[in-house]
Amino acid sequence: MTEVAKEKTDETTSQEDSTSGSSEQESKLPSCACGHTREDLGKSVDVSMRNDYNLIGWALIVFGITARPINVKWYCSRCSQVIDETSDPDDLYRYS
Repeated sequence: MTEVAKEKTDETTSQEDSTSGSSEQESKLPSCACGHTREDLGKSVDVSMRNDYNLIGWALIVFGITARPINVKWYCSRCSQVIDETSDPDDLYRYS
């Protein structure tokens, strides 16, 4: 094998290692003491979601209008711990 081919193989291997490391970090979600994540919302009865609204949001809900929350929190009822929370506009739109 020539030196040029060997260098290309080494570069490809190092790039694959760096991309696999970042995907592992992204796939790790915060979890509670008993191991639940926010993705367990529909799978486990122990995980629940709570939306927080401002005053205008509550007024809209009273009149039957859907309001966008200002914060979303996921709770574990087994260990009484907040699993995760977000105020990201994209996530809030998804959970409104």
